[in-house]
Amino acid sequence: MTNAATAKSIITNIETILTTLGWKLEDLSSLKSDLSSYTSNPGCMLLLTGGDFEENYNEVPKYNTLDFTIVVVTRYSEPAAARDKAIDCVYNLREGIKPSTLNVGGLATTKYVFNVDHKPFENEFEDSINVLRYNFSVMHREI
Repeated sequence: MTNAATAKSIITNIETILTTLGWKLEDLSSLKSDLSSYTSNPGCMLLLTGGDFEENYNEVPKYNTLDFTIVVVTRYSEPAAARDKAIDCVYNLREGIKPSTLNVGGLATTKYVFNVDHKPFENEFEDSINVLRYNFSVMHREI
């Protein structure tokens, strides 16, 4: 498996986690177009926002880091309900995205993912629309 294939497997496994949570994966163009269905099940989008390769003094890097943001959109008329749903989303993501849940499928035998770093998240509520941005990094071994 190449490094690119490892990264694609990680993305596939994150998408599987999101759909297992009952969230609707969308692209950017449709994420805010039909908000009526997001009251019970959030709409979400997975973004690859960056990455890093470990410096190893002109040798092949031993570790790669992929940075992600998950944008979760829900619709609630009450700010308290939106806040409570955002809290549920944050803890579901924190519990669901970990090395053991990413080292499945194509990564089940190699176990390349060895760390997930959950970063600060941002939450906005405006006009009954709640937008949560959940940031995290996945570290995997270089092949």
